[in-house]
Amino acid sequence: MNAIKIWCIEYKLLLKTGLVICFFFILCCALFVLGHQARSHQHGYAVEIETPDQSLVSAYDIKQFIYKTHQQPFLNLDLARIRNEVSQMPWVKSVEIHRQWPYTLFIQIASYQPLARFNDDAWLDEHGALFTAPMQPRLASLPQLMGTPKDSQRIMNFYHTASSILSKENLNIKKIYLSVRNAWQIELKNGLQLILGKEARVKRLKRFAMSYAQLKPNIQVHDFIDLRYDSGIAVRHQ
Repeated sequence: MNAIKIWCIEYKLLLKTGLVICFFFILCCALFVLGHQARSHQHGYAVEIETPDQSLVSAYDIKQFIYKTHQQPFLNLDLARIRNEVSQMPWVKSVEIHRQWPYTLFIQIASYQPLARFNDDAWLDEHGALFTAPMQPRLASLPQLMGTPKDSQRIMNFYHTASSILSKENLNIKKIYLSVRNAWQIELKNGLQLILGKEARVKRLKRFAMSYAQLKPNIQVHDFIDLRYDSGIAVRHQ
């Protein structure tokens, strides 16, 4: 009887030992496979980038930049440095970055969505934020707002107001210009130039919109419409 008990105890110990050995064997195999996958990857790690729909950010360019400039092992990557570098790239508004097991660098990017071009070398987004980025062919149809950087928000606000007034007559803005003397001028996509002057620009623009149907037969492309008069409109043919 005692021999049977001893045999049972020894069997249980052997069984537990075997299970422990199997567990460590499976764990070692898994680590070996994962390590082999990481080493077999061309760059030692993978970069996954998530961007919004219709984003102007080039995920491919960002990946190639990271692979080229950060060739250290995955666990030694400086995430703060990478975040700062990616943040400086064109059209990037903000960056979130973290490691994702076993060897993926996951980057989430929020990008600027331009509403208008500002002067010749900058853009304004839908919130009026001013930023710089290279020209993109698909943005050629966006309106151009011109003035000093300190007036960018003011010009953007007037653009929204003017667009609302002119859209009722199916007129679209191509360019708004605010001079250093605080005088306003609008170029429409049909070629007309609206001279608004310094004062009462909204009132003058509304008067033009109300009179446009009567003016249309008598005006030509690229004419200048002078709205600086209190009770009238002058048309100057180009």
